[in-house]
Amino acid sequence: MDIYHGEDELKSREALNAFIDKLPSYTKLEASELDIAKLRQLTENSDLFGDSPAVIIYGLFSSTASKKKDSLIAFLLANQDKNIILYEDKPIHALTLKKFNQVKINHFQLPKVIFSFVENLRGGKGELANKDFRQLIDKYDTDPHFVFAMIIRQFRLMLGADNLPAWMKNKIQIQKKSFQSEEKILRLYQKLYFIDKRLKTSMSPTDMEGELSNLFLHF
Repeated sequence: MDIYHGEDELKSREALNAFIDKLPSYTKLEASELDIAKLRQLTENSDLFGDSPAVIIYGLFSSTASKKKDSLIAFLLANQDKNIILYEDKPIHALTLKKFNQVKINHFQLPKVIFSFVENLRGGKGELANKDFRQLIDKYDTDPHFVFAMIIRQFRLMLGADNLPAWMKNKIQIQKKSFQSEEKILRLYQKLYFIDKRLKTSMSPTDMEGELSNLFLHF
């Protein structure tokens, strides 16, 4: 059994797909499509050489709590030697992983600097933002599309700062004030929308790296 999980969905999926490409045969299933009878059947099937095709299960641990989920996890715990791959696009709790003590764990973490990068974006500091962005790309090999998604998330937080929990609100308000006005934040947010549209319609003269570097000039 193998487990792939973590916040860095891009790298985890790349690693999983590279692993799958080497498999002679497999079945892919979302956890919602699976029940204990089907899982038993899949893991008991074997080919002419006595080998069982791999079973790849997506999103089991993040699925809604239920008796079915409990029975599936219980089966997996009792059959850790089976040819099964479990995939989650987020981290699995350490206490859960501890129970899978015969399993190869593949954990894909995001560099913590991505969070400090978006939290430190400031109005009038576009040059610094671009410098930090280059470090994310060149030093930490961060996907620029993921950086883009994180920037969008941060701008949404700024635009909805009044509705945030108290522990987060103060930090976001300080960041928001650095942009001088909500109108400027809205203009930048609109630019993010147009970046997305240009790239999806192949109308951009550059790639995501170039688009973001240009965006920072407007900070």
